[in-house]
Amino acid sequence: METTLEHSSVSFEGQLTEAEFSRIQWHSTPRWLVSLPWLILGSLVVVLLTGDLSAIVTDPLDQLPRLFIALGLAAILFIAPRRAIRKAWASNANVQAAFSGLLSDEGIEWRGAKVQGHFQWSDLYGYRAAPDFVIIYTSSNQAVWLFPRFFAKPEDWQVAVGLVTTHLKKR
Repeated sequence: METTLEHSSVSFEGQLTEAEFSRIQWHSTPRWLVSLPWLILGSLVVVLLTGDLSAIVTDPLDQLPRLFIALGLAAILFIAPRRAIRKAWASNANVQAAFSGLLSDEGIEWRGAKVQGHFQWSDLYGYRAAPDFVIIYTSSNQAVWLFPRFFAKPEDWQVAVGLVTTHLKKR
């Protein structure tokens, strides 16, 4: 296996865990959606802490439905994404299946139980990276993922990250 800068290729294989899948989903979620329940709860706390409770004190029964709606919306926004991630994991056998592949200067070869293909770098949508994983988008809503444990050696992981960051734009 060559790992020079002129011509690099590295193989990988593994199987995604539910915890890794969840991390990938959260990393792909728009930041405003992750922050929204905290914003709602924060707004309620600010109102309570600043003492602007005159509307609640003067007419508590009138304000109670608004308070429950805000708390209910915040609760839904906390619970719904987590539930959707668990449901996506449980309903998608392809995500749970073992896979292997090869990253090279030409692109990515992906061999999964149900999905196989060769993607040239120019056909890929971009990537997102965290310190310990990379998400490579094959389209705006589909991706493949790489974790260091999918590679035989730490050096292979570094080569893979180098190939991805050299050939793709960050999303």
